[in-house]
Amino acid sequence: MKSIILAVITTLTATMATASVVNTAYQGPISSYNMEILADHPECAKYLSGNIPSFVQEGMDRLVHEFNLAPYTNAIISDFTCNMLHLFSYEVQSGTIIHNIKMTYRTSGGRGKVNNVKRTGGTPPGVHEIWKKQGESEGWPLNYAIDGSKYGFKNHAVVPTSDLTFWGPKFVMTRILRMKGLEGKLNNNSVARSILIHGTPEEGLLGYHESGGCIRMNNVEVMELYDQVDVKAFVNVVYADKNYTINKTPRRYMDKSVYKDHGLVCVNKEKCKDY
Repeated sequence: MKSIILAVITTLTATMATASVVNTAYQGPISSYNMEILADHPECAKYLSGNIPSFVQEGMDRLVHEFNLAPYTNAIISDFTCNMLHLFSYEVQSGTIIHNIKMTYRTSGGRGKVNNVKRTGGTPPGVHEIWKKQGESEGWPLNYAIDGSKYGFKNHAVVPTSDLTFWGPKFVMTRILRMKGLEGKLNNNSVARSILIHGTPEEGLLGYHESGGCIRMNNVEVMELYDQVDVKAFVNVVYADKNYTINKTPRRYMDKSVYKDHGLVCVNKEKCKDY
């Protein structure tokens, strides 16, 4: 009973706190792909000097004040505009909320901008929760590829590309965090659209908006994130400009002959004949 009362008091204290700051002494991405493109956007450029955009801090505050995020509980802020993701928790000191960023990762959001519409390739905004985790209990090793688009390939550990190669079929790799929208029409299609945080074979494209709506990550880093968050953890997808995307053109797809080099075996020739 005492622990419950203490938790309530702590939450109320956080809710009444009016000021917040962010501890930006965080560890940056392990694989800082395409960081130079952040300079093209004034908010994204803040990352290059060790700071964060203002809308990212506002997204953290929103989880505290509107969704009652408990102190010292890990949550995720996914910055769609800049293709960055933050693992953070907070504490309250003298009436001030201190957001402690524990890790920051380079990501890749949807090529269809920010939206909740099916078959658009857009990433749904707003607050989600992680409703299912996959990969650890299933024994998926690093770089294990799941044929998410069902093109007929056998699940296998593959070699991610670090250049700007575009794969044909889209493979989900290593770990999966499935997201469920909590804000009605703003993001209520996330489960039906299979909006995920997952590893990608296209690690060289991190930093560009090139997913089908999911949040892609480096495969080593998605394992680290997976271990730091629980089912029901919050994921807040925030943005500075709803229509801003960084896409790589022209699209250069991987040659069919390269697929075997990556350990991909076609088990349904009719489905994967084009690849």
